[in-house]
Amino acid sequence: MQLLEIITKMQAGKLDPKEPICTNVNRFNYGHRVQQVAIHRQMDALFKTWPKFSGAPLYPIPVTSLQAGIAPRNQFNMCRAFPPIFWEGEQGELRRELLAHMAKELSNEPT
Repeated sequence: MQLLEIITKMQAGKLDPKEPICTNVNRFNYGHRVQQVAIHRQMDALFKTWPKFSGAPLYPIPVTSLQAGIAPRNQFNMCRAFPPIFWEGEQGELRRELLAHMAKELSNEPT
C-alpha cells in the first residue's frame, strides 16, 4: 500500500486513536521490511517540509505544553501516558494538519 493511500484512510478516520501517526501507518503498511523502511524514510522527508516540524524526526509534532523547556519527545510521552491526547486537543489538531500536509505533498509528486 502506498503512503498516500494510507494517509487518506487515516484522514477518513480509519486510525487507532490511542496511537500516533507512525504506529497507525505501520498498521496499514504490513508489507516487507524493505517497504516499511522506504515508507518511513518518505515520512521523515515529508515531516521536514512541514512548516511546524519540531526538528525531531521521531517526534515531528511540536510542543504545545505550557511547561517551559519541554522537548518534543517528552510531549509525545505525555500523550502516550494519556492515549486519547494523540488525536485530541492541540496535539490532535497538529497531527491532522501534518497528515493534510503530507497528503498534499504526496499528491503533488510526479508519478
